[in-house]
Amino acid sequence: MSLPQVPGIEDLPEIHADWLEWSCLTRGSGYISWADHVRDLGIQGIELDEAPAEQFEILLDDVRQELAERETHCGPSGYPFRLEQEGLSHLRERQVSTYEFLLALTLVGHSARPRPNAATKLFEELGREALHAYLGGRGAQVQSRVFGFPRRVGPEEFRPAVDALCRALGEGVRCTAEPEAADQKDAHLDLVAWVRFSDDRQGKVILFGNCATGENWFDKIHELQPAVWCDLWMEKSPPVKPIASLLVPRRIESDRWRRAAHYGGIIFDRCRLTALVPSMDDEVGTEIAAWTLEVLGQGRP
Repeated sequence: MSLPQVPGIEDLPEIHADWLEWSCLTRGSGYISWADHVRDLGIQGIELDEAPAEQFEILLDDVRQELAERETHCGPSGYPFRLEQEGLSHLRERQVSTYEFLLALTLVGHSARPRPNAATKLFEELGREALHAYLGGRGAQVQSRVFGFPRRVGPEEFRPAVDALCRALGEGVRCTAEPEAADQKDAHLDLVAWVRFSDDRQGKVILFGNCATGENWFDKIHELQPAVWCDLWMEKSPPVKPIASLLVPRRIESDRWRRAAHYGGIIFDRCRLTALVPSMDDEVGTEIAAWTLEVLGQGRP
């Protein structure tokens, strides 16, 4: 497992903020001061007496602003850290949170032990729950499912899986007869959520979700095109086309946000996912906690 490295002074504030949060989780004190972080930067080959003091102060101001925004964007109970005058501390009294899982997934990757690629499927389950909550939650007529391959629930092969999805949606009739369908796994569709009507007639709000957990997430913003997906793989495309969404465990920097949303659809990044689902108390939540604690344990000195 490749552990995260101390960032360089030229790295973006988002990267420094991730490192500070990781340090809080993996240091015995559960706390890191701004002075500690400056010393960490020096360890990476930067001579503190050679770099202008203003450069460090500007960096720390930007990082503090980023951390403050995360605290706000995660909602009242989502952010597991406290921003203090002299540093950042971890709120240890809380159970393993969605935010901690997503931070570890961002920095360590989905191939980390204890089970390589297990985190990818856990992320899909968390994403399904988030889309469900975004569309209204348990009290509304919202339904959702994971379609990404390999599927934990439902048919494994693509054609039967599309048939089952069409029946659940009440849209699309069945999988297309296109011969290429036999070679597909999920065709970049990981999640589906929709709001049903009591009449179960066609025409409803449907979200299609594409999950991107790796470093190459930005290269995937073009992959899922819901209208094209329906035209290709459904016998009769829904009259109201699904809305695209992109789910990532990272905190997307502001200068990439608009382009990612333009091509990828509604963005569900670390803070939005945390605000929608601060934690999970079911079997998936137990697996998420176990994976996160294992990864954090490997990151401790």
